[in-house]
Amino acid sequence: MNTFTQPRNLKGDARQYLQTFKGGILSPCHAVAFHENEGGLYDFRAVMELAPIAGRMYTKIRARFQTIFVPLQGIYALANPLDQYPGEDHIVRDMLQSGDPLFEMENDNEITQRCFVHPTPINGELKTCASTRLAYIAAVNHLRLRKYRKATLLENTHMTQSPALLSQTVLDRFNAVLDPDDRINGAVEFDIPNVKLPTKGLGVTSAFASTPYSVKEAGGVEVEYTKTHATNTGVVLSEDPDNLGHPDLYATGSLSTSQMSITDFYKAEQRDKRTRQMNAMLEADPVHGERAVLRWASGLKLDTTKTPFVIYEEEREFGYSLRSAMDGPNLDKEQTDSNLIVDFTVPIPRSEMGGVVITMVSVIPDETLEYQPHPIMSQPWTGTRYTEEEMEYDAVKVTNRQLAIDVPQPDENTTAFYTAHNRMKLRYSSYGLARNMDLTTVENKSALWQIKIPLSVDGDTILYPELEGQDNYPFADWNGDLCTAFISADVRIPTPMIVGPSPVETIDIIEDNDLFGQFPE
Repeated sequence: MNTFTQPRNLKGDARQYLQTFKGGILSPCHAVAFHENEGGLYDFRAVMELAPIAGRMYTKIRARFQTIFVPLQGIYALANPLDQYPGEDHIVRDMLQSGDPLFEMENDNEITQRCFVHPTPINGELKTCASTRLAYIAAVNHLRLRKYRKATLLENTHMTQSPALLSQTVLDRFNAVLDPDDRINGAVEFDIPNVKLPTKGLGVTSAFASTPYSVKEAGGVEVEYTKTHATNTGVVLSEDPDNLGHPDLYATGSLSTSQMSITDFYKAEQRDKRTRQMNAMLEADPVHGERAVLRWASGLKLDTTKTPFVIYEEEREFGYSLRSAMDGPNLDKEQTDSNLIVDFTVPIPRSEMGGVVITMVSVIPDETLEYQPHPIMSQPWTGTRYTEEEMEYDAVKVTNRQLAIDVPQPDENTTAFYTAHNRMKLRYSSYGLARNMDLTTVENKSALWQIKIPLSVDGDTILYPELEGQDNYPFADWNGDLCTAFISADVRIPTPMIVGPSPVETIDIIEDNDLFGQFPE
């Protein structure tokens, strides 16, 4: 049986173009659409070159490439967030079957320009389908949520590039969390009833005539105080209606009167197991993970066909070569030239409704916790009791003073995060200028391009700050593009698309001589 889902032809999409990038930006550099029942082979190559750097470059400069497949359902859900069932398969199927456009035509914008998607002139204005821009937004939001579950997300009206994501936050570096879950490692919950505890050392007496004093305390108790402390201010105490003459003064609190059994510990172990399982589900699908957990808890499945996924991801370092400048103010002075070639080929799986494959690149400097106190050598040298350390299961609080030497004094003891016991000592990495060096003499011939990692993590600190001015110190043009790339992308798509017969130019001799006998006399 002939079906319309089987490939009939082979589509090709080949683009070659020159592009420039700023530092610390998550720049889209290529996008290609896959329609219904289409898959194929995606071939990408970028030859990159950094702007010249005066002197010798000592820190690493990296380029991060990320290729993401954004399903059509995910793009539609982003474009129509107020729908009752945004992005569900049956809704998108009905839209495709209706023949109506799924997305509006919009003005040409920075996203489509950087992806080398040329618009169509309509009534004197350049127009393009919104799917490219929406796919970029969906891909960025996916990467942000993968980095941090409470990340700030882009709105579907966003029209410009997004800041790049940090390679590692402090949570990533130390395998840490901001708020450890009490259900991990067997926290046991049980009920303790509220009780009233009489307060000792506080009572009433008729006079301070002699010692010891006879004092009436709460609960109908009379005791003798050998010494008392009187104030010159009036103190009013409520009278206990059940013990007249005694104060109605109690300390309310909790008293352990409940019983615990081994069943409570079994339940705690089960909660630990399920909590870890839910955490794995949230990490696997940062966009719809919470809904997936709720469905899973009821024995139901979540439609995950609208979730973007990473097809290819790689982070590479630029290679350095040192040579003398040939012209300009730095003539005969040493400068660093940097270049990088990245190429990869990945298969794109077939899907019922298709989607957009988008590739993004980030040119990023070295990331460091500048002058982090050494977790071992800046602490007192003590012996280790391993039998005691084997029992350290609880998360350990890490303060700001353990992460940086320049923390303001009021913030030294502020909690930064929680991590496992001895995790800070497991791996230490710090690089930069030695603290005793005179920076005015060193940087004249040595170049560093670094960014300090924030000590805290929230929805915005996972992103690069805007790198401008002196942030781009090693490069001659502080506010210009730092990298030039020649990009080649070739996509081969087996498609069920039907191609009609090729037309033929009009052959006048047929009509002039009535070769088919169409005009009898």
